[in-house]
Amino acid sequence: MPTAYVLYIEDNIVGPCLHLIRSVCNPESSSSPHITVRYPIDRLQGNDLTAYQNACIDEIDIIEPGTFGLEDTKPVRNYTVFVKCNSDILETLSYKPHYPDSTFHITLYDGRSLEFAKQLLQVLQRFRWGFTVPLSKHTKLTQIEIGRHRRNNTSSVLVYPDKLKSLFHAITSERLSGTLLASLVDEQRLELTEAICAHLHSAAANLPKAASRAALAGGRGRTVPHFNQYKYSVGEQEFDSSAPELSKRLADDYEPFTTLYLTPPELAHDIVEYAVSKLSPHIRGAVDFGDPAIGTGVFFSTLLNVLTEDKISSAIGIEIDLERVDETRKRWSHRGLEVERGDYLHMDQLPPRTLILANPPYMRYQQVPPAYKQKLQERASAQMGMRISGQSSLYVYFLLLSHGWMKKEAVAA
Repeated sequence: MPTAYVLYIEDNIVGPCLHLIRSVCNPESSSSPHITVRYPIDRLQGNDLTAYQNACIDEIDIIEPGTFGLEDTKPVRNYTVFVKCNSDILETLSYKPHYPDSTFHITLYDGRSLEFAKQLLQVLQRFRWGFTVPLSKHTKLTQIEIGRHRRNNTSSVLVYPDKLKSLFHAITSERLSGTLLASLVDEQRLELTEAICAHLHSAAANLPKAASRAALAGGRGRTVPHFNQYKYSVGEQEFDSSAPELSKRLADDYEPFTTLYLTPPELAHDIVEYAVSKLSPHIRGAVDFGDPAIGTGVFFSTLLNVLTEDKISSAIGIEIDLERVDETRKRWSHRGLEVERGDYLHMDQLPPRTLILANPPYMRYQQVPPAYKQKLQERASAQMGMRISGQSSLYVYFLLLSHGWMKKEAVAA
């Protein structure tokens, strides 16, 4: 059975409230509130495994409610409502290749009722989230079997922790039991969820506010580059980066290039550590980082572990997918990463870099749309001063065109 590393929320305030909401909304579930950090873990061994076993997490940011599946135009198997979380430490360990665009979250409802999911989201959105949950300094990740917390047989008797029983009694004056929760109708579940949220947010008033990532980015004392002047061109057409037609062009023409394949953190660490070791000492003290296919930002997050933050002068990431751009900005802008939407292979006037790290899309030449491939081949041949074969796969162009983004003595991997 596949296994995963998860973080359980086991404080005295937030964890019990989220656990109770989940029990109310999914009475059959025996799962405690947790964040999935890595799934699966079957290939981890040695030092890579030790990194997960030794990781200590002292706090987690609870950001806002969110959903999976509610936006789909076609019916899906399950609709999920959750609260979104943030943690820089967990980001450096995150790896979920089956769910590449998944954000850290704690699931509160996972079921087949679209209407209930919508109503639950509305209840959660009535409250002001955005606080930090302090955890024990010795809080570790837990290894679990996926599927172990599947819905129990109806004859099974759920055992609730004492914290949950006390919380339920304080809010309802009732005794918590699986029979009681199973007997509730949807309206009662929503009313009870609202009461739990009110209790949670009253208690959370004494918790520290989750720091604004934008404020953190502005207060670091480092220069973050902004690219409102770079040029983007396809064939005879040229756009300014701020032009609305650029966004439409990317949305219309570049869907084939938006599939994301995640780089495992341990592989990213080996690549980053080796590349940094090849930098000249004077460059290593003031790195200008670039990633032409930034994705979720794994190489940038790894670089923050290899170098101290004061040695990273600037950081640029390019990404085609608009939703991924927004998510990666939210994840890393407070640490100095500037994420821009665009097709790197057709961008000019980007600030030169001293360290370029990327896992570019591996799309074979047969899969690249012919018109796009022809224009790209012409562009790369002109810039490199050599004829590029029409049988070059997409990653070859990332390799060749990154030469134009590199400063003298720069390193790219």
